[in-house]
Amino acid sequence: MNTKRTIGFYITVLAAIVAAAGLICYSSAQNKLPIVNVLTAAAVVVVAALIILSRVMGFKSWMNLAAMLGAFLMAGALVQSFTTQLDALGYLVAGLYTMDQVIGFLRYAVLAAVSLLLFIIASFTDLNKA
Repeated sequence: MNTKRTIGFYITVLAAIVAAAGLICYSSAQNKLPIVNVLTAAAVVVVAALIILSRVMGFKSWMNLAAMLGAFLMAGALVQSFTTQLDALGYLVAGLYTMDQVIGFLRYAVLAAVSLLLFIIASFTDLNKA
């Protein structure tokens, strides 16, 4: 099935790659929540399912929802990730923690925010040309 991909499709794939890199960084964070791993991994799985389903079934109009679902999942993951890190960030400012103790989370937060932004941008575009 020959379909023409738009820039929105590639932005969605890039957002999933950035989210996966963030997930790797989050594994080195000192305080972790399992729900953050689940939500971030779910965003990556949604994009992987989009790619597989578009190859198998051809592109359907409902597949445009993948970018919005990815944005929703990454927003939830980013918000939940801060719940265990607020004390650590305060301790860092107060000088009680070193940067090594929170750098894993900070890298995740930056990558998750970039991924969220990419998903939001991609959600305003079609992922396939008709």
